[in-house]
Amino acid sequence: MIVVAALIGEIAGKMTAKTLFARKRWELSAAVLAFWLIVLIGATCMGASEGASSRPAATGAQAQTASDGNSSTGKLTVELVQPTPELPPNGQATALLVVRNTGAGTLRSIRVTAVINAAVALESNPPFDKALDLVAKGEFAWALTVSNKGDDQASGNVILRIDYSQGEDAAKPVPQVAHAIIQVTSHDSAAVAEVKMESTLESLDEQHPGKVYLLVTNKSDRSLTVSRDKIIWHKPSFIKITPDVPDGTEGDRPEKTAPADALLKLSPNQMQVIPFDVGTLSKVQSGKHLLVAIVPLELGGVSPGRIRNITVTKEVQVGVIAESTVLKLLGIPSFLFIPGFIALIIWRLLWKGGLFRSKRDTGSFPIEIAENVLTAQFLVAAITISIPVIWLYILIVNRDFLGNYGLSDLVNIWMASVLLLGIGGYCLIIGGHRLQMGRITPSEKDEAIDMLWKLERQGLGVCLDQVEFPAPEKGDQRIGSAFLLQKKSPERDTVWVGPAIEVRWEKGADQKLKDEVDIQRALGGNPGKLAQCLGKAGKTVHVGWKIPEPDSTGIAGPREIPTAGMKDIGVDCIVEVS
Repeated sequence: MIVVAALIGEIAGKMTAKTLFARKRWELSAAVLAFWLIVLIGATCMGASEGASSRPAATGAQAQTASDGNSSTGKLTVELVQPTPELPPNGQATALLVVRNTGAGTLRSIRVTAVINAAVALESNPPFDKALDLVAKGEFAWALTVSNKGDDQASGNVILRIDYSQGEDAAKPVPQVAHAIIQVTSHDSAAVAEVKMESTLESLDEQHPGKVYLLVTNKSDRSLTVSRDKIIWHKPSFIKITPDVPDGTEGDRPEKTAPADALLKLSPNQMQVIPFDVGTLSKVQSGKHLLVAIVPLELGGVSPGRIRNITVTKEVQVGVIAESTVLKLLGIPSFLFIPGFIALIIWRLLWKGGLFRSKRDTGSFPIEIAENVLTAQFLVAAITISIPVIWLYILIVNRDFLGNYGLSDLVNIWMASVLLLGIGGYCLIIGGHRLQMGRITPSEKDEAIDMLWKLERQGLGVCLDQVEFPAPEKGDQRIGSAFLLQKKSPERDTVWVGPAIEVRWEKGADQKLKDEVDIQRALGGNPGKLAQCLGKAGKTVHVGWKIPEPDSTGIAGPREIPTAGMKDIGVDCIVEVS
């Protein structure tokens, strides 16, 4: 209509413009009157059209208001008690879901489903699997339990969806949806409490026990409960840890329930000190070991599902009394070397002291021991001697000696090393040494054949050094001569000498034996082979020391004389054949 009116007005305007000066004034007035009449008719038609379109909108608003104001319609409200529970690992928390019908009608088919966006489990009482109707002004509640059954912390949302129907006509229900959200949080244990393990222990052994203290500080805004009996210790089996009970008696771990004084309650920002006695068994493994304490903290008192564990550690040095002191004094790295070390030291001391030592033993100990005990030679000898001793001790006394040992083991090994290995071993060594020296050292009672065997054991030949020496029986004025029957040694001021060995063949002697003797003499051969040939000749040969002439300065047999004033005069064969 607006378009039509505008078109008519435009035509009327054109007509007015064209005939403005051509027609008469009455005609001009009639045209203007007609133009305004057309405009009025167009405006009236447009107003009627707008009035017709506004009437349906007013009817709809009245229907919504009626619906809202209908006293027979139910209205649902949802309340969640404790919507943000704290959930520790392996713990649980509770919440309460409440729905109310604040309207006048009945809410039908109310059903709850859970959408879980966290690593938790949800249980309800009663279960969510049954739908229910809620009359006007009625309410209903579900007890909810949120659980974290893992060892990790869990956080996230649990969305509770509530579906229900609204309307009095059960045949035409109006479906509705409401929701509530449970926000699961899990804080770090360090933000709840702080636990430290303190001690002044430098070393720990059976005779010197000590104490360790657990310092527990409540850093939260709620109370904490620590059960001393539930503290778990991880430690070596030979370390004993017992609670330091207030009455001073030794406390043991209860089998069923903890005593009342074992429960310690900490207010916010409060600190408690929990002392423990630390000791060792009689047999330990020396070295550094770690004590690990797992302290369970119960938030808000003793309530399942509110427990947090905090782990603390402490390093302790475990040993046997006096072991480290002895090792430092002796300068050896391990007690396993003690047997060989003690044996070598005692052998050297007894040898220097002259125990069972003959006047002829002017040299060093048969087993060479350096004055500096830290030499590689000494350590090799000590370790070599210690290995069989320790092995026998393990087989006979303590099969777990290399793992755990105590003061009694150290005393046993020390005494066995001193008495059996030290003194006993010294006697055996000196006995063997004397036996060996008797087999190689000349004596005044030696026969000529025996001397040949001793020369062979010394590694000498039949051609020996000849020396001159003052003759004491002649007032040191006349010079004697003899063969050296042993090597000179700077550690001895005497040496054994002797005359020549005279061999006289009898009639009927074996020519082959004669030839062999001559060969050995000519080549400066082995005294042992020479003695063997002479022994085979039996009575067909005479072997003995050469007897000097009455006016000579020679000697009639082996003799030990001083090396002072002795002079080498050459080399010759000690065996003379006639």
